[in-house]
Amino acid sequence: MKIKIFNPKVLCFVILTVFLSGCTIVANPPPVSSLPVMPSEVLSPTFTITQTPSPTLTPTLTQTPQPSATPLPTLTQDERLNYVQNLLITNANCRLPCWWGITPGKTSWAETEEFLQYMGITTSIYPRESGPVFHSTGGFDFSKQYVFNGLVIFESDGVVVSIEVHGDGFHNPTDFKTIWASFAPELIIPAYGLPSRVWIDSIATVHEGQPGPTMPYEVWVFYDHLGILLRYKGQVVYQSTYEMCPVFGDEGNLGQGLDLFLQFPESNLPLEDLSDFNHIGESLVLPLEKATELTIDEFFGLFAQQNKSPCFETSRDIWP
Repeated sequence: MKIKIFNPKVLCFVILTVFLSGCTIVANPPPVSSLPVMPSEVLSPTFTITQTPSPTLTPTLTQTPQPSATPLPTLTQDERLNYVQNLLITNANCRLPCWWGITPGKTSWAETEEFLQYMGITTSIYPRESGPVFHSTGGFDFSKQYVFNGLVIFESDGVVVSIEVHGDGFHNPTDFKTIWASFAPELIIPAYGLPSRVWIDSIATVHEGQPGPTMPYEVWVFYDHLGILLRYKGQVVYQSTYEMCPVFGDEGNLGQGLDLFLQFPESNLPLEDLSDFNHIGESLVLPLEKATELTIDEFFGLFAQQNKSPCFETSRDIWP
């Protein structure tokens, strides 16, 4: 496991105004100065994906549907950046596990592909002998801010069954937290309620046992009943007891990245199997209760505190 160590700088972050209405999460982050500014009609998504239940969701190898005979207009690079920025704010007015209007278990791959083509995005297809077809996409990066994003979609029988979303902010946590502000844990956890599971991931030493000034950590937040897993990445100061403050605000120490793993809630596949997870039980990932003295209810309660950061501690000695 290759670890990148850096000295955290003072992060400047403005807490966003969030309005929860029905099935919508809306926030208005301050603009990133170097993002192109487009007319308002470009910033408002106009493409609607129809939700059509599939007759079966049994994973089988299928051929990818052909693109529409009359393709929609394709956005320019500047238009696409603004479109993506707006989608990261509104999520197309849908709640997770829906992503940008694409709902696992309901939205067809043909409609999803048409939507991506409208944005000017191409997909790489990796069919398998069994199981869902893997579609990898690119073109969502905010390269000038060194914020890099990825989207992976799995479809079976012509229907999207799961989605992976990746955001990398290691080189610019400040702009990363602004761009991804609508998915900050201090907004998501109160909005989606008590998690079903929480895992903590960290290490104690790097480079032949020599500690660095900071150490990486991750907080995995599961909503198994909703088909949602969020994996937040941050850095803690190297000391005998790590203080983890999993928020995007000034008092937090997240901002190095975020991964989302989304699937239809009725799936029997464990959410961790959607990730690159392979080390539970080897002390790299521990359930919250073993990594800290908190229960899930107590962890959730931290985010309901007024004027107090939801921080908790874990001993460095328990990590490899």
